Amino acid sequence: MKINRLLTNICSDDLSTSKNFYTKLFDLEVDYDSDWFVHLTSKEKRLEPGIIDRAPDKIETYPIPIHPKTMTRETNSYYLHQEEPNKSCLLALRKIILEMDEKVTETRKYGMPCFCYRKKMFCYLWTDKKTKEPYILFVEGNHLDHSDLERGNRSRMKIFRVDPKKDLPLEAIELLLNKALNLYRNGTIKIK
Repeated sequence: MKINRLLTNICSDDLSTSKNFYTKLFDLEVDYDSDWFVHLTSKEKRLEPGIIDRAPDKIETYPIPIHPKTMTRETNSYYLHQEEPNKSCLLALRKIILEMDEKVTETRKYGMPCFCYRKKMFCYLWTDKKTKEPYILFVEGNHLDHSDLERGNRSRMKIFRVDPKKDLPLEAIELLLNKALNLYRNGTIKIK
């Protein structure tokens, strides 16, 4: 198995020392820096560790700022309570979705992370109850055609399963996200 990108979070008792250590060890750049969280990234964006202050009050009080549009405790708590490798996979999917368009935002609906385009829901992240594997649920999936999309017993929505133990199929994910967003951008799905 070849790993193309690694996203991980590390708890630390000394944020500054850990930041200096990982920055020098892996030749990383600081992408985000606060008093409780540091996000580092390699020049090629293949390694992205996040370092969190281990202090319990800080972990519970503050969100993980994977993306500036999601700095809410409610949305972050879903990811914090996932087991690995699902946690890293879901956080990577979250980042990909939010960076698809500046008008995409995140909220939480029905206990799930929900992504909206101009306040209109277009996809969710969730895990399968049986397999425990993550998937992207496309709200208007009936408008999308792709061999890896599953309708199941849904009339409107389709899901795209993701194996958290393998590299993300970025090409397929970005293609489907763009197709889904284009439904809203071109007016196929009306936005109030």
